[in-house]
Amino acid sequence: MDNLQKNILNKIKAGEISMVPKWHFVLRGVLWATMTIVVALIAIYLLSFVMFALRESGLMFAPLFGWSGLVLFIVSSPWIIILASGFFLLALYVLVSHYSFSYQKPLVYSMVGLVFLVIALSSFIQTTGFHNQAGDFANRHGVPGLAPLYRGVGERPPQDVTKGTVSELTDSQFTLIADSGEVYTVELNNRTKLPKQAELIEGESVFVFGHLEETTIKAFGVRINNGQQPRLPEERGEGGGERQSRPALDGSSYKMRTVE
Repeated sequence: MDNLQKNILNKIKAGEISMVPKWHFVLRGVLWATMTIVVALIAIYLLSFVMFALRESGLMFAPLFGWSGLVLFIVSSPWIIILASGFFLLALYVLVSHYSFSYQKPLVYSMVGLVFLVIALSSFIQTTGFHNQAGDFANRHGVPGLAPLYRGVGERPPQDVTKGTVSELTDSQFTLIADSGEVYTVELNNRTKLPKQAELIEGESVFVFGHLEETTIKAFGVRINNGQQPRLPEERGEGGGERQSRPALDGSSYKMRTVE
């Protein structure tokens, strides 16, 4: 031990080892921690925005409708933002891996745990209405970068996905009043996947998945928009009750309700 100390002191005297002040390590630690927090916040924000955009456009439901829906999801998803989220997530892992608490953990476990943590926080944020408020603020104040990003969610809906309100519902079709103001006829068939756990009623806000030909949508799937479910007044029968349920094409049932 004495020989080691003497060797170190000799090297210091010879200028081979330079003394680094303590504040240098403190400053580097603060900068590293700040960078880690900033990258983490960016990763969480981008991923939560992706979830928000997929929910608002209805694309998050597309894979539920088989091959056609999966292709639609792959083609129309915001891949640039998804890739940017992946980049910041990878950068976050590189930063976190320098901390002592991550040294003893295997690479795969650390990465999977970090991904799940970011996904959990992103999912929580996108359910709080944060992005609705952020979008309103960005649009009102014309925030560069953010305002066009949020406007694009509503102004550029994905192809073959139409959001609107159900009207004039029958067994084989219904009229859709789109949020953009257009009126379409939605054709249903035996392969159209309709909601099974909820009623499809007039006045319901829905996403319709299908190819648009002029004013007709040949639907391969319909999904209720759980984020916005306007209920119009019900028409009562002579006895004051609702009209009876009609069988849907997929074997489930939906109740026919009309506006007074």
